[in-house]
Amino acid sequence: MHSFPIARVQHRRGTILIIVAGISALLASLALTFLVRNRSDAEETQATMRDVQARIMLVAACNYIQEGSRLGWDQYPSTPLTANDAFPTGSMAAISVPVHEETFGWIDVRDGSMGPKTQEGRQCWSPALVQNDGTRLRPRWPAPDSIVRCPMQVWKRTKYATSLHAAYNPIQQHDPSASDYLMPYLRQPDPQSAGGTWDEHRRGAPEPRPESANKSWFRVLREGQSTFLITCGAGPTQGFRSFDEADAQGMGDLFNNDRGYFSVLAAQESRLWYRVEWTASSVESTYHWQEHHTTRSWDSYLQWPVNASHSWPTGPRSLAFVRNFGGTFRWIMRLKAEPTNW
Repeated sequence: MHSFPIARVQHRRGTILIIVAGISALLASLALTFLVRNRSDAEETQATMRDVQARIMLVAACNYIQEGSRLGWDQYPSTPLTANDAFPTGSMAAISVPVHEETFGWIDVRDGSMGPKTQEGRQCWSPALVQNDGTRLRPRWPAPDSIVRCPMQVWKRTKYATSLHAAYNPIQQHDPSASDYLMPYLRQPDPQSAGGTWDEHRRGAPEPRPESANKSWFRVLREGQSTFLITCGAGPTQGFRSFDEADAQGMGDLFNNDRGYFSVLAAQESRLWYRVEWTASSVESTYHWQEHHTTRSWDSYLQWPVNASHSWPTGPRSLAFVRNFGGTFRWIMRLKAEPTNW
């Protein structure tokens, strides 16, 4: 039987402890590096998502400007309008309901004057300074030098929403002896409201869906007749430029009435600025853009009449009816830096 000195056994035990400690330290450093890398990737992904959301808001803002040129504006006057004020002719009694009429562009296509104006020429904006942006008073949108702020959360239920039920009146096809067998009776209204009562159907549910709140927004400044400055944002400030603006408009509680909290939220946002010019030019209504994906030809962006004899039955009409009734944009310019006034 062999025996080893006690000092040699203790030396071997110390070596094992050193090796185990080194391996443990190496594994800990690798785990820490992995966690740091994952956190960095997550932060980069979030920054990319915010940038994409902000760029999507440019499309939303341009659509808003296009639609606002023609769809009209609800006017809530301080005193009831008369029929002669709201309509070109008539002798109706005084009314107090909001007026919503078609308009004819940011620059009126009929005479080139500043719009939007209604059919009888009523101006849908006032130059009165009533809206506080935190530094000075501005007129109410859509007047020149006015601002509109549009948080883009999704409503729980939009106005006049209809139910997505597929078949309100299914045909009875199970009992041949029944009197309604295979009869398409319309016992239930089709479609049906998704909101219960008529008032709920008309009003909708404007409360934002939690998963869509504080995601993105856009803000539009009307600089002149048809030139607009668009601010696109992805973040929770809901389009307020500063805490002073939110507080001046009675919305400071959205940020816990804390200026520092607002500054932290603003620093985490992605904000982009664009200057655009609207024009009344649009595609003629009997034409639409086409691109034929067939083996016979590839015609990119040709304009053919709807019922043209040379339009093949199998030719898909991609990009559909691009009629642009709300006008188009003469140019869209990305700004490199934050403008002074937005």
